[in-house]
Parts: sequence; structure tokens; C-alpha cells
Amino acid sequence: MTPAYIVLLIISLLVFALSAEAGDVSIYTKTGFIYFKEEVQGNDFVREQGLTNEIGIRYKNSILGVDIMPSLGVWGALLEYKGIELDDEFPSALNQTTAYYGIKTSLPVSRIFEVAPYLSIGPLVGIDMNFFVRTIGERWLVLSAKSGIKVVSYNVEASAGVLYPFYTSDTNYGWPTEGFTVYPKAMVTTFADVNYKINKRWDVGVYYEMWRWSASEKVAYRYNGNSINSAIAQGGFAYQPDTQVINLGISVGYHF
Repeated sequence: MTPAYIVLLIISLLVFALSAEAGDVSIYTKTGFIYFKEEVQGNDFVREQGLTNEIGIRYKNSILGVDIMPSLGVWGALLEYKGIELDDEFPSALNQTTAYYGIKTSLPVSRIFEVAPYLSIGPLVGIDMNFFVRTIGERWLVLSAKSGIKVVSYNVEASAGVLYPFYTSDTNYGWPTEGFTVYPKAMVTTFADVNYKINKRWDVGVYYEMWRWSASEKVAYRYNGNSINSAIAQGGFAYQPDTQVINLGISVGYHF
């Protein structure tokens, strides 16, 4: 199954779920901090950090004891960028303001079992899609699988586990080159979120997630700048270096 079909499947399931009469529908917002780091041979190549915000819609329903909780949202971030000039044989410091904007979908599924009064626990699996643009000239598509544990006690729901971005493409369109796409190699990371339901309408929470990739394979490109050498583009080949993204913050939800 190609990534395009997976994205279409996720969106179709979201539309189907949200059109259902039963279940809990809510809108949410997430406000937090995002940190993006690239390393070349153990040395920092790029660092971006700043505030991020997401707004979207969630749905929750139970079918034969299995909870499905799809969501669909849009997000953006404004970041401080510290990196190097690509068009320079001897890289120099580059400080500027950049931005991200994109779409996220998520389809977690869980089955919890009561193990004590007011305490339920069970497995959680899911698939996420994150498509976003880095205004430095890159378009990213990240498809992730997750697996973990969900715990429910009184008005608190907590989930934690591992995250694996099994498919990632990074299409470069803003460099002084012809456009090209690289495929960073996935690494296992972690996620966690905790939500507290204040009352029938409102909930608040905290969240954390990390993505990591090792360097992609090199791909051929045609350079249109003044130099053919840099830390990640040399001799007619380019690649995405070791990359780490951390995203954490707080969330607020309103239930209809």
C-alpha cells in the first residue's frame, strides 16, 4: 500500500467516523514548543525552536468494546532558525525566522479492561499522518505507527508508548537546485499524553512526542548556486542528515 493510499484511508475513516450519529465529538487546541535539530557527524547543522499551535476536531466512539478516537487538525509554528548557508563551501552562520504549517490526522484504537474500581488499563495502537511545509523550502510527509498502553482512572486518561515514523519523505523545493526528494530512515521514539476531564464539556491535558531519523540515502541533484559543496550537498549528491524533532505542550478540549 502506497503512502498516498494510507493517507486517503486515514482521511476516509475520519470522515466516516465524524459522520456517525453516536459518539463524542469535540474540538481541541494544542499550544506548545517544538524543537528541530539536524546533525552532521555529531555536530549541529541546523537548530530550529519556537512556539507551535494546533486546532482540530476529535471523535470518540466504542464498537464492541473497542474505542476509536480519530482526529483531524491544522497546525503551524514560528521558529528561530540557527543554521548554515547552504551556498558556501565553508559554511557560515545563518540566523533567521522560519515557520511550519501543515495538517495532522490520527487514528488511535484502544481496548481497556477494568482491573480495579475506578481503574482500567489496556493496549493502544494507532497510525498518524503529518504533512507540513518548512518555509526554508521543504515539504515533509510523515506516516507513523504507535503502540502503547492506555490507563483510565476517575476523570483522567493517560497514554504512553513508542512511535515509529515508518515512512518519511522530504521534498526540497526552495534550494538553489532542481527539486528532489529524500527519505530519512525511521528510528523508534516515545510519546505520552495525559488528559483530565473537568466536566461534561471541558478537558485539559499535556502531551509529548518525539520523532527521530538517521541520515537518508544520498540522491542526485542539479545545483544552480555558486558552489557545489556544503555539509549536506556535495559532488552532485544530497541527503537529509540525522534529525530529531521534539513537540510538547498543553491541550484544551470542548465537547459538544
